[in-house]
Amino acid sequence: MKHIGLTCVFKGGEWAKISLCVLASIACAGLPLPALSQDATPQASSIGVVYAAPVIPQQVRYSGKLATRTGDTVEAVFSIYAAPEGGEPLWTETQKITVDVDGSYSVLLGSASQAGLPQTLFQGGAARWLGMSVERAPELERVLLSSVPYAMKSGDSQALAGHPAGDFVTQEQLSQFARSEAQRASDQAFNPLTSGTITGSGTTGTIPQFTGANTIGNSNIYQVGSKIGINETAPVDMLDVNGAVQFRGPGQFQGTLTLPAAGTATTSTSYNSQSMAWSTSAWSTTAGAAVAPTFKLTAYPAGNNTANPVGNLYMQYQVGAGPLSTVFSMNSFGQVVSFGGFTAMTHTAATSSAASSSPLFELGASTYSSGTSSAIAQNFAWQVVPTGNDTTSPSSNLALEYSIATATPVATGFSISPKGLITFAPGQTFPITGTGGGTITGITTTSPLTGSGTSGSVAIGLNQTTLTTNITPGLETTFDSRYAKLSGGNIFTSYQEAYQTSGPGNAALLGWGSSGSVGVFGDSDTGYGVQGESTSGQGVYGQVTTPAAGSSGVLGFTGTAFSSTYSTEAMQVDAGVWADNSNTGTGIPMALIATADDAFGAAVITNGSDFPALIAENGTGTAGEFEGTNGYGLTASAVSGTGVYSSTSGGGNGVEGFNAATVQQDAGVLGVANTASATYGEFNIYSGVWGDTGTSSTTVSPAWAIGVLGTADDSHAGVFLNNSADWSTLYVSNASAGGTGLASTGVFNTLMASTPGGTCGIGSGGSLSCTGPIKSLASAGNGARTVETYGVQSPESWMEDFGTGKLERGVAVVRIDPTFAETVSENAEYHVFLTPRADSKGLYVINTTPTSFEVRESGGGTSTLSFDYRIVAKRRGYETLRHVDVTERYNAELKAATMVRGSGFVHKPAPLTKSRLQLALNSHPRPLAAGRTPVRHQPITQPENNSARH
Repeated sequence: MKHIGLTCVFKGGEWAKISLCVLASIACAGLPLPALSQDATPQASSIGVVYAAPVIPQQVRYSGKLATRTGDTVEAVFSIYAAPEGGEPLWTETQKITVDVDGSYSVLLGSASQAGLPQTLFQGGAARWLGMSVERAPELERVLLSSVPYAMKSGDSQALAGHPAGDFVTQEQLSQFARSEAQRASDQAFNPLTSGTITGSGTTGTIPQFTGANTIGNSNIYQVGSKIGINETAPVDMLDVNGAVQFRGPGQFQGTLTLPAAGTATTSTSYNSQSMAWSTSAWSTTAGAAVAPTFKLTAYPAGNNTANPVGNLYMQYQVGAGPLSTVFSMNSFGQVVSFGGFTAMTHTAATSSAASSSPLFELGASTYSSGTSSAIAQNFAWQVVPTGNDTTSPSSNLALEYSIATATPVATGFSISPKGLITFAPGQTFPITGTGGGTITGITTTSPLTGSGTSGSVAIGLNQTTLTTNITPGLETTFDSRYAKLSGGNIFTSYQEAYQTSGPGNAALLGWGSSGSVGVFGDSDTGYGVQGESTSGQGVYGQVTTPAAGSSGVLGFTGTAFSSTYSTEAMQVDAGVWADNSNTGTGIPMALIATADDAFGAAVITNGSDFPALIAENGTGTAGEFEGTNGYGLTASAVSGTGVYSSTSGGGNGVEGFNAATVQQDAGVLGVANTASATYGEFNIYSGVWGDTGTSSTTVSPAWAIGVLGTADDSHAGVFLNNSADWSTLYVSNASAGGTGLASTGVFNTLMASTPGGTCGIGSGGSLSCTGPIKSLASAGNGARTVETYGVQSPESWMEDFGTGKLERGVAVVRIDPTFAETVSENAEYHVFLTPRADSKGLYVINTTPTSFEVRESGGGTSTLSFDYRIVAKRRGYETLRHVDVTERYNAELKAATMVRGSGFVHKPAPLTKSRLQLALNSHPRPLAAGRTPVRHQPITQPENNSARH
């Protein structure tokens, strides 16, 4: 009998030493216990063992914080994991916990069940992580358990490999058991070895074997620590076999199976891996014996002694000891090369009610989406799709399908039939050479053409027998219509030319009409009705010898009918040239247009005291419009009258100016009072209306010299409307940097708004000054009312900011907003007002700097609580201002603003005396044509005067 001392180390910090009684014959040859002793005294075959389990608390205390559930009682699920992320929990428990007002809580893990935490949870000293979920919310970040929970492992100090001492036998118990078994075997007429001495020797680390009846020697099994080697003296894994291995019969393999290289590579030689083979047995009629068809999986090296050596995996096949042939190979990038056919068959046979498609053969790509900032899989797939199931001629098509990401591929519409016919996706087009594109699906003709079709070559023909009946009118009956007729009217499809060279008074083409007939009539759909040309005479000459109302020497109109205005005026007016437009074309409708290069476009000259040279009237809109590209649209001057006078009585504009060119210092309407200013020439802008004066108001007292003036009784004197997200509706600027007299006051020198009750304005530096309170309007009662709110006033220029901080153990440091700090005084002279949000001994401020200040609890308190603060500091650059006296400047500007009111000067434009033509036109009724409604020119909605009282 041999005693072996076994020493174990446990992570709990205690040692246990158990002496085991092991018989040498059991360790060496595994003989039955009765062979160990021939004189064993019979004993009871059962051994009674009583073991008291260690009394160790099966709970672990854990403390944490839930700052968002202070003072609440919540349901929490605690789970212990073997990894910081992922995996299934090793243990889970649900408890009700109470969170203190400071957010802290404490629980006993394992207290929810009588068994507590299982001892095996921390067996082996492996790391464990605790996860927590509150009220079924997503689990919080896992926490690595500290050393305290692992004290449970100390329970193993009274156990071996997690088994209590009651699971083992003592030397005395083992001896009794051996004697009992020997006696039982003797009773069964077992005849053990009766003589001989065990001899031989062994090597440390080598498992022994019997080399003779009583002789012990070395086997080819070796043990190094916990690693076993078969035919391998230096095993590198739990089981390391050096040589071929055959598995016979079913079994399980758990863990990693490694087939290492047959050797270590050198610069000249590389080595394959060991092969894994799968063999079958089949009878060969050729060999007349059983053969072994075998598949082998082997890794082969490639690129030995290069910068990028790799390996390839080969599947090979051989029969018995025959030659190896490669079935397929796969490189390190996953590319597979098959040396035979590839067939993907459906797993389900078709029935009369359902067919079965083939598996998908998918090809994938990956693209990056800037919308989702992630990679998106692009997948195409081929699939054999059955057709005509449960018919006399079932078939199938090879269909192309497509999907993105993880979606199921769907058919694109492109497929190939078993006969190679291709079906294209809807909307498929085919490009052609040259211009154009598209797809011709068929040709259809009508008489007298023949020939139609939708495929192949289509021949187009002409049926001559139907020419006369299908072409209207028939050729035979209208043959002479090719020639002009002298006895009737003719219609020419091409231009006609006439020439005259006899000099003045002679016409190349003469038309004469009587009794109201037209002398010459020309008509065109989109060109010129009449065009005339002459070297020195008149291109077109028209004369009415006996004019009557509605007659004209030349009448030109566009459209298919005269305008309603023409019909009205033709009852009383005759003209040398009359132009009319009914506004039926696609161009800009214009009755008369005159154009020229480097000449007058038109000149209107008259000699009559009662008739203006030009009268313009519009019954519903603008009477006259003048445009100038680089000059004035209209310039007019008068010695003692009015240069331009316009009036409107029907809702139009008296004067409208338009400047189409974006040229600097030009305007649609330019008005200058007395003299032009120097400021006018300094601004490179253009405008619709420009008012300017170079006269100083100090030189025309008591009046004002004003660039633009608007006055009104019981209405708006000026309205500015805008529809722009980038430009202000009204821009006001004063470029003066100072001056003398009124210009030096500066209280309202940019903008001044005044009423008898007070004044408000903007002065130099962008300062807003008002004699009344500064208000804002706020909505109340869900919009039902609007009330006034008032700005806080201060004798100095203060700025303030608000925020919230948190006191930790009686101390907090508040960082001032950097932007706020840049706008206030730099010397850290500011005031801080504190409001605690919980009970405290009081708060105070110390250690103020331009970027931060410190808050502490009074009386050395150590509370942890939140607080609000308000910081007030003087605006940077305005630290010295306090109740600045502006009495003198204010009175001076107010006096200047009211200076013009008492001048008593009133100017109103005198209306012109209307001519006889104006009186006749204005007294003549002008009914509108049906469907034409007068539209006011550029209507605007004026703002209303609303007042709100708080």
